[in-house]
Amino acid sequence: MGRITRCARDCPDSCLIEAEDTPGGLVFGAYSGHEPTMGFICGKTRKFPSHLSSPHRIREPWIKKSGHFHPVSWEEALDEAARKIAIAAQKDPASILLIKGFASMGASKGFASYLFEKIGARTTSGSLCDSAGIKAVIDGAGELLMNHPSEIENARHIVLWGKNPASSNHTAARVERAAKKGARVIAVTVDGKSVAGLAHETILLRPGSDRFLAFAVAKIMLENCPSLTPWRKTSNGGEFLNFIRSLDTDRLLKACGVSPANAEKLADFYGAERKTATICAWGLQRHRSGYESVRAVHGLAFLADTLGKSGGGFYYNVSSSRYLRRPSGRSVPEPEPVFLPYLADELRRVKPEVIYVCSMNPVNQCPDSKGVHAAFEASGTVIVADAFWTETARVADIVLPVALWPEENDLAGSSSLSEIAAVSKVAEPPAGCKTDFDIMQELAKRIGVATIFDSLDRWLSSCLPQNGPTLSELRRTVFHEFSEPPVVFCDGFAHPDGKFRLLTSLTSEPAVDPVHPLSLLSHVRPDAVHSQLLPEEQKDPLPVRIHPDTAKKSGLTMGSMARIVSPVGEIECEVHLDAALHPECVAVPRGGWMSLGRCANEVTEVISTDKGGCAAFYDTRVRVEPAEHGERRS
Repeated sequence: MGRITRCARDCPDSCLIEAEDTPGGLVFGAYSGHEPTMGFICGKTRKFPSHLSSPHRIREPWIKKSGHFHPVSWEEALDEAARKIAIAAQKDPASILLIKGFASMGASKGFASYLFEKIGARTTSGSLCDSAGIKAVIDGAGELLMNHPSEIENARHIVLWGKNPASSNHTAARVERAAKKGARVIAVTVDGKSVAGLAHETILLRPGSDRFLAFAVAKIMLENCPSLTPWRKTSNGGEFLNFIRSLDTDRLLKACGVSPANAEKLADFYGAERKTATICAWGLQRHRSGYESVRAVHGLAFLADTLGKSGGGFYYNVSSSRYLRRPSGRSVPEPEPVFLPYLADELRRVKPEVIYVCSMNPVNQCPDSKGVHAAFEASGTVIVADAFWTETARVADIVLPVALWPEENDLAGSSSLSEIAAVSKVAEPPAGCKTDFDIMQELAKRIGVATIFDSLDRWLSSCLPQNGPTLSELRRTVFHEFSEPPVVFCDGFAHPDGKFRLLTSLTSEPAVDPVHPLSLLSHVRPDAVHSQLLPEEQKDPLPVRIHPDTAKKSGLTMGSMARIVSPVGEIECEVHLDAALHPECVAVPRGGWMSLGRCANEVTEVISTDKGGCAAFYDTRVRVEPAEHGERRS
């Protein structure tokens, strides 16, 4: 048997991997002793060993001098980084900004937060990922919980609400298992291609309009199914009834572009079966009214009396840190954080003396990448810990080469399972690379910040829960599953009164900009997590999927080159016609590199959600027009 480790990337599937050395190199496969891994791993993970051995890895520290990078020793790089941090800390600790993401979900990465908190540095707030939906679920049910993923297989009806199977292969596999046992699957989406072969029926709706459809279906369902009596389980049933009666079904359906027949079909689907699982996509809350949409769909699942039922439930996520602790280094009040979705404007406002970036590529991942790039260039000293020459590394003053997650020991939680697992080193990092934890330890010594955590194991042990395994036990057993019921909310909800809270507001859509009439969707890639791509994987032009009717109006044909133009920028792409995509949107894969002309966020606008502080990427409005040269360039 090979060496076992947890995949530490930002993915809900939480797979355990068996790594083996072969004559052809390191090979990743599924660990058979972990049921949630289901005997397979995704293609993104299978190919990840090529990243470890890639010639594009940064293998020595670099410092920018007179606008050009020069390789330096670790001693020189760490000394200079520590000197800049110490000077800024003496002047004003809040002039130091830590930007830490989730390229690895390992608990060791939290030591950077601990150290910079001890220094008194500023950190970030808001999210590029899932925070609006998280707030919606908590406001409805009182806590961010969902049924165990295996409960999907007990469903008789499944609604894939916006769910793209590429975002979670293992969720898709459980839906397939349920379907083989007779479950019916309906997809509610703007992108029929993403669910082809998985859903029995697809209901296409206008981008960002999910809340209108959810309210329309709830209204129809309550009228058609008077036997549904969930009111004793909610604290605001009377208020909600008055609210939903005030809504006009025809107007709701016009707003979402769904026919009355399809709305009736979905209402019957929910009303007929308590074992209906609603699997909600994170994409819903990447619109301006994303909180409302997730909250409305969650409320529909409640009204259909599917919550607290085996085979039912509402699937969004759980907190990956719910069983982990992260010691705080704060001894003084925290400075006002930088709001991540508005990063470019925030950097111009705060004017940090030092920015330290780790486990993230914010220039690529934040809205308006060109604006973020310019804001970094105008900031003070930028220190970036990265394994590749990403957009963020290229704008740095000091670049520190880091080990990747298969090259280090760590531990990680899960955003779908009730477990924690050991991340074990299955490969040696390149000779010139250090782990993030070791870099933080070296900086702490140089800056003169004392900590009680003199080793990685001592830090990781402090992150483990008191009612869980020790670090040595976890490494021996690989993973530890906590005792939690597979079905949540059977005995009420997590609010103090045990009752659900229904949404009683509905925001109108803003008027469509006639110059930029289309919504831009930047979907997850089936072959990579965010910008974790190698240059050789980005040789083809950025593909833009567009409905044939929309393409025809703009004079575009299959394979022709086009420009996506938004209020903040433009990017070149290759036209791919897709009749299964809603005609009011276009779709591109996210994560491509700016340096290769593949970064969708060069054209995304800076917009945040109604609540929850999430970047509303999908509310970017664009037009697509022919490129000047028209044909694909070789």
